[in-house]
Amino acid sequence: MSVGLLTVMHHQSGEDRDRLVSRLRDILAMSPHDEAVVVDTSPTRLDAALPCKYVWTGGWNIFYGGAINHAVSIMKSDKLVYFSVKRGKAHESRWVEEITAPLDDEKCGMAGTLAPCQLQVVANDLDGTAKVHVQGGLWAARREVLLTRPYSPHFPQCYSDVWMSWKLQRDGFRLSNVPSVRAVAGGVIKDPFRYSFAVDYTDHWASYGKDI
Repeated sequence: MSVGLLTVMHHQSGEDRDRLVSRLRDILAMSPHDEAVVVDTSPTRLDAALPCKYVWTGGWNIFYGGAINHAVSIMKSDKLVYFSVKRGKAHESRWVEEITAPLDDEKCGMAGTLAPCQLQVVANDLDGTAKVHVQGGLWAARREVLLTRPYSPHFPQCYSDVWMSWKLQRDGFRLSNVPSVRAVAGGVIKDPFRYSFAVDYTDHWASYGKDI
């Protein structure tokens, strides 16, 4: 089955843009794939050659969910892998195979790093059947699942992963934890090199001078 990689980019300054481009190139070079798409929701178009399909939204920030939905609509691969270009780092090329392997089971709706599901932060009227969610900084899903169950376009980013995970589980899918990859929200992974791909906030906290 073919594998497509996708990410969403949003840069505010030249320094931020250059760092994102450098990291994107590094990740794609380390990651076997059949196609790759980056959706740029930034105010200005990126003037740089990229080793993937680049889509600029014309200066409109269509948010995380809208950008994901657009990428899914133009991609052709059977399995799709999202990674945070801002906070992710690939340490081993096998990470793509590892995170997509659970998708061979059609009952698997999404794979990645599982965490406790806090539905109350999304909406009070969601039922409590979902106990876990896939962290939004790194996940894999089949394209056909995302086409029929798109992301909500109303989340800037935070908690869109909780909402989507609840939606998939409500529809009878299970979520798969992949031990060899790791994504955390707002925290720092003590030893990221033990994982083939890691997503954390190391760069974020370092910019604030926090000792990590």
